[in-house]
Amino acid sequence: MSHGPPRWIFAPRQTEPDVHLFCFPHAGSGASTYAGWQSALGSRTRVHALELPGHGQQIGGELATDIERLIGDIAGATRPLLDRPAYFVGHSLGAVLAFETLRRLTSFPIVRLFASGCRAPSQMPSDQTRAIAALDGDAFVQQVRAFGGLPDDILRQPGLRAIFLPILKADFTLIAGYRYRPGAPLDVPITLLTGSRDRHVPDSSLTAWQKETRHAITRQHFEGGHFFILDAKADVIRHVGSTIDAPPATTAPAPPDQRAGAHAEPARGVSRHGGR
Repeated sequence: MSHGPPRWIFAPRQTEPDVHLFCFPHAGSGASTYAGWQSALGSRTRVHALELPGHGQQIGGELATDIERLIGDIAGATRPLLDRPAYFVGHSLGAVLAFETLRRLTSFPIVRLFASGCRAPSQMPSDQTRAIAALDGDAFVQQVRAFGGLPDDILRQPGLRAIFLPILKADFTLIAGYRYRPGAPLDVPITLLTGSRDRHVPDSSLTAWQKETRHAITRQHFEGGHFFILDAKADVIRHVGSTIDAPPATTAPAPPDQRAGAHAEPARGVSRHGGR
């Protein structure tokens, strides 16, 4: 049985925006991950939050497990909306979906990709993700719980557990099935958003992001673990918003050896909490 279409969720606006911000959620979540972003960013930016098949407002529908097909469907749903400059932001699985969607939309005016809490695509999926995706039942539950992606209040309620476990299983299957294919560097700047205590995304796994863009990578560090996008939500929104509102600037090109992926170290932003 085929899955339903992914959907972009956005609030009706009285005025036309200057830019679009397309937001891609992490595994097990939905468009609600980006609740509050529209009101925080104001009318200049229209926030579109992705609802994957079987998630959120489409819960109970067929879940997607073929990542290549899903990316094609997302690109198809996004293309008609790209009538003005756009930014992409995605966390973890969402960063991979955003990156691969962007690769299919290179002729459109996409200004920047914010890749949050995610290894470089060429480093995906991790061995841990593959191992978790291969598990079932209680073994899957325990490993996802250890990963940090399954709140205890869901585990304690059989009804919620029955709803969310299949969603998580499908999303882990998606990312475990991802196969990176080398391609030409994007002519789109990339900002890495990283958590100070994210043990799932070590610095060594970020270096290869540089070969995916012709521009020098920038990085912004936030306090928190892998789900800092939730725990430091206000700070993340503030950084994304200030980047969107900043006057257009020419970004520095990456040195040729970095575009080739050799010895490229990501720039380190200054944390709003005093970290590097």
